[in-house]
Amino acid sequence: MSEPTFTRAGDTALYWADPADRVAAFLASDPAALGDRPTLTGTWADGRGVYVLLGAPAADPTAFLAALRTWLGRYAPRRPPRFLWVADPTAPPTAWAATALTGREGPDGTWVADGADFPLADYRLTVAGGGAVAPADTAAGWGFAVADGADRSALTLYSPTARFPARRTTTLLCMAAGHTGAWRFVLDAPARGDAFAGLGAGMRFFTPGDEGVVTTVRFDVVRQPEDAALEFHGQIDPLRPLDGGRTSLGFFTCATGEGDPPALVA
Repeated sequence: MSEPTFTRAGDTALYWADPADRVAAFLASDPAALGDRPTLTGTWADGRGVYVLLGAPAADPTAFLAALRTWLGRYAPRRPPRFLWVADPTAPPTAWAATALTGREGPDGTWVADGADFPLADYRLTVAGGGAVAPADTAAGWGFAVADGADRSALTLYSPTARFPARRTTTLLCMAAGHTGAWRFVLDAPARGDAFAGLGAGMRFFTPGDEGVVTTVRFDVVRQPEDAALEFHGQIDPLRPLDGGRTSLGFFTCATGEGDPPALVA
């Protein structure tokens, strides 16, 4: 897969990852130094630029740029985030539901993330602070690789009843076309457990109980074989958690579709 590029919007400081589908952008601090079509690595060299991921296309680029500058001036005047997720870019900037990932320059010149939480109804995706971030071409595609800490994974998925740390060296903020802003990672489920129960995967029936209480009846659909470890390839778009094309846990790699899962108990 070739390295992603950005296209400048006219003579502004805003660059779109795909001008035909305006859901990922880069706001440059020095557009003159980038030119009109920089690569992902080229934009990263602009240390004060902001990557913006949107839950819906920006219908009016001019209005969006003005709203983005308003939001940054009001909520991040001293320290702009490196990455910003905005659920609805058409809303007034004062009403944006946004998640920011800030960072700082490390002693060796690398950029180190401060950490962020992405609530997903009863689930939560957490990016740990302290990991170095840099553009990279990985097995999961092009994006921003996030390094693990000495004693913790760069990313952890929390279900209602369990926690699933990402396999070390697999955390990536994807920038591939059609998946910009999605987190990609690998989860390991050791044998002698049931990852599906921990993830809350299954079928639910709801029946009325006493005094208006709703009773939940849970049925397993598949179970993890006792003698088999499982490998889940995760892709979670915090802005599209119900879009199966952008948010899923599966047995096949996100970039190539390769995988060899064991037979599951139904």
